Amino acid sequence: MIYQRNKLLPIKEDGRRYPRVNVEWPVTLQTDRGSMAGIALNISSGGAFVRFKELIPKGKTLGMTLKPPNHTPLKVTIETVWTDKYISSGKEIKPIGMGVRFAKVSDVDRQFVSTVVADLLKLEYVKESCERLFSASLRLHAKICGLTLGILTGLAIFVATNWLVIKGGHITPNGEYVVGPHLRLLSQYFIGYKVSFWGSIIGFFYGFGFGALCGAAIGWFYNKITKFRN
Repeated sequence: MIYQRNKLLPIKEDGRRYPRVNVEWPVTLQTDRGSMAGIALNISSGGAFVRFKELIPKGKTLGMTLKPPNHTPLKVTIETVWTDKYISSGKEIKPIGMGVRFAKVSDVDRQFVSTVVADLLKLEYVKESCERLFSASLRLHAKICGLTLGILTGLAIFVATNWLVIKGGHITPNGEYVVGPHLRLLSQYFIGYKVSFWGSIIGFFYGFGFGALCGAAIGWFYNKITKFRN
């Protein structure tokens, strides 16, 4: 039988009154058999989630020292509230996680932990806000992208057609007057299009529709890829 619980849950007795943040602080637990080294993976002003190599029974009250970076160690008295025990095939997989409550902690140390939690929460909020802003800035509005590309494509056909009309054409050996022999090939795809003023208007609407569809598709695919990568 395999039992696993790997979420960093808040201490149940705290009732989620204390916000907590992820940390990696070395800790030392004072047990009946001596000191036991471990690590605190998240912390609040009311308790912490810690990992040790041995299981501490629920409800046990012990002394523990937390060692935050760039600060003097914090000496607290903790009570184990729950354990996160990993078992596979009847054998323990260590280390073992435990939720502990600060049964006794000085006002100064509690204030320090509260300040650290508040600062890290602010930093996490700013980081998440920047990530959301960056992600939003990378996204394209499919409708706007389609409208922009549609107008540009339509104008390109309109301007190119009228430029050739103004420039004039040439007479072929068969005596046919031809204007824009290459651009007139669009008539094979755009029904009713001709290299003329009225043809440029028709070409504008064809180009707008084609460009709008392509732009919307590009925006849609781009947003999907951006969302997937994020």
